[in-house]
Amino acid sequence: MNKISRTKAATINSAVASTAQIIQLIMQFVSRSIFINVLGAEFLGLNGLFVNLLGYLNFAELGLGAAITFSLFEPLVNNDKPQVAAIMHLFRKWYRFIALFVLIGGIMLTPFVPHLINNGTNHLNINVYAAFLLALSNTVLSYLLTYKRTLLLADQKGYINTLNTVGYNVAGQLIQIITLWLFKDFYLFLIIQAIMMFLSNLHVAKVVDRMYPYLSEYKNEKVSNKIIKYMKKNISGMLSSKMGGDYC
Repeated sequence: MNKISRTKAATINSAVASTAQIIQLIMQFVSRSIFINVLGAEFLGLNGLFVNLLGYLNFAELGLGAAITFSLFEPLVNNDKPQVAAIMHLFRKWYRFIALFVLIGGIMLTPFVPHLINNGTNHLNINVYAAFLLALSNTVLSYLLTYKRTLLLADQKGYINTLNTVGYNVAGQLIQIITLWLFKDFYLFLIIQAIMMFLSNLHVAKVVDRMYPYLSEYKNEKVSNKIIKYMKKNISGMLSSKMGGDYC
């Protein structure tokens, strides 16, 4: 991609991201207002607790996505297709390990969730364990196939990822709003969230496969030692930054 096309891509990415941000803020406000109106503030607090707990489990990602994005820049500029494919295959393997780690960690955390809720769980009239596992499934699914989004970001095609994300988010929120009014079911709210996450990742994965067919042509290619060292340096920096941001 030449300098002019990169400039145009950056402009498009910025415009799409800004518009998407506004749309998502509006939808989040509407969705949250209806959520509180239908289920009550207690369930909003419960959902917030789930988000916070799963956020700690997401620490296992260690800034890997950003580090991989940086590592893809040079191979993409040089049109080094074997190295791009090798990095993506390595990324897929790492993210599967992270998904497994988050799943195991979430299951181990599940028995303690009710003890973190003020005033107990009897007034909620739901199985908190089941609800948390549904929320956990959404987080685990977020690591499957989502690694392909990184390639779009590194190749200055982030607008495609943004359109995918905002499209499925808005569609999911609209479905959640309708089902909340009809069924007033927190479980269904979480199930829709997980399904839309999976469909979003599946869709963007198919788009990437179509745009970069060579990813399947270099299955046995190894990442060069130079890029591995660069990744380790970036991951170390991201980890330090993340720890500093979370604990300082």
